[in-house]
Amino acid sequence: MDRIRRNCISENDGAWSVGACENMNGMFQCATAFESDLSAWSVGACENMGSMFYCARAFESDLSAWSVGAGTNTEDMFMGATAFDKARHAPWLEGR
Repeated sequence: MDRIRRNCISENDGAWSVGACENMNGMFQCATAFESDLSAWSVGACENMGSMFYCARAFESDLSAWSVGAGTNTEDMFMGATAFDKARHAPWLEGR
């Protein structure tokens, strides 16, 4: 997380800005109790979201408004995120 925070997250008044982040691989990996509203994140520039929420068992935020490019790596993005309903909260994953 420190690597990602250094390279692509700017914080203003506690709000994260990730609009320029191209690699979010493993960002919340193994954050088993992580649960935060990320629905307003602008992720259009991100190319790698692989394992982003891997084993983040409590995560269930609605990400349906995210604009994720067809070429974005989403491999194992929600593997082990048992509370997350992919069909409801990440419909852009369909067919990947």
